[in-house]
Amino acid sequence: MSDEPLADIAQAAVLDTNAVTKVFIKIRDKRAQLKKAFEDEDKVLKEKQVILEGAMLDFLQLHNLRSAPTDNGVFYRRKRSSRPASTGPPSTSGSVQTMRSIP
Repeated sequence: MSDEPLADIAQAAVLDTNAVTKVFIKIRDKRAQLKKAFEDEDKVLKEKQVILEGAMLDFLQLHNLRSAPTDNGVFYRRKRSSRPASTGPPSTSGSVQTMRSIP
């Protein structure tokens, strides 16, 4: 959709509110459709990434490593601490971070 007609509409002295509303709704609906498609595909990719992250973390723990270099980059173990400031000791859980190798 070209921006020129939209600019003309915005500057018009008399506004065809029915046409503007119709176009607005079409754009809104298309954006919602695109967002839903993205979120659906992104959810599948995130689920796969979580599985791979678990495998990498298991590898690091099994071999008592903090990091593992590969031809595609380095993955490493990172402990995350999550606790409110005024409560007991931190609880830590592992996560895997990746760093792209420099060609």
